[in-house]
Amino acid sequence: MTVKLTIDQILNQAIAAHKASKFEEAEQLYKNILKAQPQNSHANHNLGVLKVSFNKSAEALPFFKAAIAANSKIGRFWTSYIDALVKENQLEEAEVSCRKAIELEPNLVKTHYNLGLVISKLGRLEEAEAIYKKAIELEPDNSELYYNLALTLQNSGKLEKSRTIYKKALKLDSSDKRIKIGYGRLLLKLNEKIKGLKILSEGQGVIIFTQSGVKII
Repeated sequence: MTVKLTIDQILNQAIAAHKASKFEEAEQLYKNILKAQPQNSHANHNLGVLKVSFNKSAEALPFFKAAIAANSKIGRFWTSYIDALVKENQLEEAEVSCRKAIELEPNLVKTHYNLGLVISKLGRLEEAEAIYKKAIELEPDNSELYYNLALTLQNSGKLEKSRTIYKKALKLDSSDKRIKIGYGRLLLKLNEKIKGLKILSEGQGVIIFTQSGVKII
């Protein structure tokens, strides 16, 4: 006798296959669910996540949109959608989505982080600075937030303020190579070459000496 599985049971099978890296099986199960229930939020979201894991962000977007349309109150749906929009350089839509997500869940740090990233990419550095500061208020021990704030300040020409924030970031996570490379580049801009080169080497930044100066890769 054939036992007919419920949608929830098939979804559980799909999630288990997904977690076990059985991606083709998981994809087919998600698609089977969507044939029966096109608006199933979890199947849409998880299929989108699967697409993103194979660098198919553009293909993932319709699934994330469908997930949000079905249930806009789940924060991770918005986070996945916004991440994919940023990867596809759809920055204006990403900004709109970040602001909608913040209205629904004001204290979700990841959304504030994404909004700061988007606004920075759009060249509105003063606004991005304020957004990162708000995110830090929500999660003061997050070194990633300090790093992005320091980088924004650096790009705004606020070098001494950037130095202060880089130091805070390194205090929180002294092993983060990106922070060390960013701080090292800042010190070179401040003409502190010996210290800057030392920190760059700790971050394993590639230093090339040219006739016009120092190039960092």
